[in-house]
Amino acid sequence: PALGSADECDERVHLPAAYALYVLYVSIWRDPSDKKFFKLLWELHRVVPFVTLYASVQWYATDFLVRTVPAAAQLVVSNDPAAAARQSYAALLQYTDANFGRDVRSLYAQCCIWMVRMESNLSNRGQLAQTLASRITLVHQGVQLAYRVGHLYRQCVELHLLLDVPLRPGQAVLLVQLLELLKAVQATYHRRSAVLGTTMSATVQQLARQLQHAFGKLRDRLQA
Repeated sequence: PALGSADECDERVHLPAAYALYVLYVSIWRDPSDKKFFKLLWELHRVVPFVTLYASVQWYATDFLVRTVPAAAQLVVSNDPAAAARQSYAALLQYTDANFGRDVRSLYAQCCIWMVRMESNLSNRGQLAQTLASRITLVHQGVQLAYRVGHLYRQCVELHLLLDVPLRPGQAVLLVQLLELLKAVQATYHRRSAVLGTTMSATVQQLARQLQHAFGKLRDRLQA
């Protein structure tokens, strides 16, 4: 899944390792001349401004690049890349604030729809295979929704802290609503754990068949 898309889960946690590999390459070969690739890494902060490493510890790609490859940052971005990054974060915060209410309402509606479907016995699916496929989809959708809620919450709070911009009173209410959504998703999984447990074996077999089918196409393509 693409970073920042509705299908993203925890893909962004691998970004620090990818950036570290780039810096290791530059350190070994002393060749930061690939401006196109560096610009791609730099521009990614507009989609993923930071990565939460643990609790309240955040990792910023722009700070990492400025500290480790300052020559490339000055060559590709500007003479003052730190100031350029701060301007980008300010623009991103402005966009986040402008669309925050809409995004929270959208996530609230999607979570409500998901919870209703999770509480359903899915008896209208007919065949057992269709029921299992629907349960697999719902379990995965819940994880995706939880990550999206968490990403939106952290982005709003962290950008305000970074730029020292106070929250509006209405935003505080919306942030609490996001936390309530996370707890509601968690509670839904707990309530349906008995039902999910009874079908877990069949669900794993269904997933294995889907993976085998997907990898089979890849194998055929490689062998062609």
